[in-house]
Amino acid sequence: MKIRAGAPDARFTTIHHVDERGTWATRGRTVFFRPAASEAWETIAAFPPALPHDLAMPSRLAARVMRLERCSVHPTRSGLLLGIRAGTVYRMDDAGVHPLFRIRGDCVMARAIAESPEGELYFGEYWTNPKRVPARIWRVAPDLARFEVARELASPRVRHVHAVHADPFLPERLWITMGDFQDECFLGYSDDGFRTAHFLGDGSQLWRSVGLIFQRDRICWMTDTHLVQNHIVSMDRASHETTLHGERDASSWYQAETTDGLYLATSCVEQGPGIHTDRSRLMASTDGTEWTTLLSYQKDRLPFRLFGFGWLALPAGRFSSRDFWLTGIGLAGLDDACQPCSIEWEGRDRAAAAGTS
Repeated sequence: MKIRAGAPDARFTTIHHVDERGTWATRGRTVFFRPAASEAWETIAAFPPALPHDLAMPSRLAARVMRLERCSVHPTRSGLLLGIRAGTVYRMDDAGVHPLFRIRGDCVMARAIAESPEGELYFGEYWTNPKRVPARIWRVAPDLARFEVARELASPRVRHVHAVHADPFLPERLWITMGDFQDECFLGYSDDGFRTAHFLGDGSQLWRSVGLIFQRDRICWMTDTHLVQNHIVSMDRASHETTLHGERDASSWYQAETTDGLYLATSCVEQGPGIHTDRSRLMASTDGTEWTTLLSYQKDRLPFRLFGFGWLALPAGRFSSRDFWLTGIGLAGLDDACQPCSIEWEGRDRAAAAGTS
């Protein structure tokens, strides 16, 4: 495999979503959109001011200390736009930006919002949760006008929800990944919008994940732990038995499948006995278990405790290995910027023609 990585683009802090309609990005409070087959970006919305976020935003160091670059943008299949920033969920449309409700935490992780076949949106709360109150999974109606708590995670009790994922092989099934510490890490799923739910795993770090790779007979993930050795894991869909496919030198947050059948994953530079590198990596695989590193960035010199981890993120949506974006935070050469990439790999055109995605 070969990767072509373009120059970092500092116009955007995060590329949130890419699909056949175009690309959505943000910097600060501003939301940008670039239509497909166009090079022109346009400003389409702006989050309302929020304190103390916007007092510190002009300073990159202050923004890093307070984790202020974080927000979420999700375009629905029907063309509406959901935004989350500073703990408020918004509907964004031609008439303006409308606050809907408050959640715990500033926003959600990347690739963490799922859409049901009926167009309902689901996401979980992601925050430090020191008192371990039940984390909530929210359901938002397709018109973004109605919302409710779909489920409270009182049992098993977890720190927070990492992501909600739609299963491409079982359209009604939604999966949730959870963490972080011993007895808090599970993989959950529901076939009825979390009215009922099933939880898999023993709470250990082997089940601590953020992203998932879906295949017909199994689900794969890379563990997301700074506490113990990280692994590549697969779980048989029928038996729920897990298989380890090797060790990783760092935690992984984000995994994706491109429209032409390549799996991508990124890793994070944290602090702890489970982290054995100072480099955040972009990796690729054709089977979900054997991975090749294509690109890596060293964690910058700013201290972890104050300025956070170094990490790469992938956008949500549907995108090809020929044209995708990386978001970088806390990395030497890629911080507070986004990078366009393209991968050449054997079998790409054949896989795309076969419709592997």
